Amino acid sequence: MSRAPRRSSRRGGVDLALVDLQLGGEDGLTLARQMLTNEATKTLPVFLLAPKGFRLNDLPSRPANVVAAVSKPIRRSALWEALCPAFAAATQPAESASPETTTALGESTPLRILLAEDNVINQKVAIRLLDQQGYRADIANNGQEAVDSATNCAYDVVFMDIQMPLLDGLAATKKIRELEARLGPAIRDNCFDRQRRTG
Repeated sequence: MSRAPRRSSRRGGVDLALVDLQLGGEDGLTLARQMLTNEATKTLPVFLLAPKGFRLNDLPSRPANVVAAVSKPIRRSALWEALCPAFAAATQPAESASPETTTALGESTPLRILLAEDNVINQKVAIRLLDQQGYRADIANNGQEAVDSATNCAYDVVFMDIQMPLLDGLAATKKIRELEARLGPAIRDNCFDRQRRTG
């Protein structure tokens, strides 16, 4: 996946820190503790990049900002599985908020979304996270399907995986940009027509 769900950022656009446990000169835990004393980074969630077999529960003193550990070498799926629970929790409405005062982002900012991802598990996780914000997404299982979908509808947001069969994410993005430049108004008309037909 190209991105995880974002928090409301107060740190110049930085939403998390990936910190190697084994740093030259000082370890990652020391850096995490230092971040807790800095006003700009004290609320930043820290994900430790650690050797295989490392467990956070084995730490005698775990800094409060360390939320998860990801084994090295980093695998995309493992990183995604570590990031999603932390950010899904951050997007949940407070328990004290009443239904009347809680408005889904999808209602206040409606978007047409395309999710291009060939991994079924990643699809399910992404769809769930989008649903929590009031969004629905069309799914493309490979780069060619993403291009075909973009031909029929002008999407506001496209979540594009890089490594996909038939056509990778970079090549698919290039083709979609070319379509937008060449057929922009026609694509929008096709999308509106399809929405009217499907109700």
